[in-house]
Amino acid sequence: MANTPLDIYQKAYQLHYEAGDLVEACALYKEILKKFPESNECGYAVIQLQKIGAQEIAGGIEAQSRGVPSVVKALLTVNIIVVIVLCAVAIYQVQRINKQVVVIGGALNAVAKISLGQENDALQILSALRTFDRKNPLPVELSARIHVKKRDYAKAISELQEYQKLSGSTAVNEEIARVQAEMKIGDR
Repeated sequence: MANTPLDIYQKAYQLHYEAGDLVEACALYKEILKKFPESNECGYAVIQLQKIGAQEIAGGIEAQSRGVPSVVKALLTVNIIVVIVLCAVAIYQVQRINKQVVVIGGALNAVAKISLGQENDALQILSALRTFDRKNPLPVELSARIHVKKRDYAKAISELQEYQKLSGSTAVNEEIARVQAEMKIGDR
């Protein structure tokens, strides 16, 4: 038999895949690398050596995983679950913060409208913010302040009561009493 790169490669391939003799196959693949580095078979030999290396690594990992105690596997599983939960909490917090940023930005826009004397525009902005985040008391409080300024006391009191429900603040009672007093004075 001739000693060409093709002959050596065919023999190595036969040993590798048919006979299962990885040691001898590796030796022949390496021989091609040394003796015929410019041949096409050299490239093929490199690929086969990489496959053999990958198979050995995979076999080693599989053997190691069979030897890992179940306690370690359980701890690893718990750690993975904890990481997933922490990621979910982080995502929720980021979404919550983004919502707050939108509400605060809109509230600042409404305050700017108020300072320009455009209370109706401000009320529209605040109404949209209330729809966007129904649990945020800031737009409700600002709406109440606008209604007091416009001397629409019934709406102001309604808004302040809603603000009290959302914020849980008892200090609002004083504000409601003050608005009710202004309302009585305005009725005279």
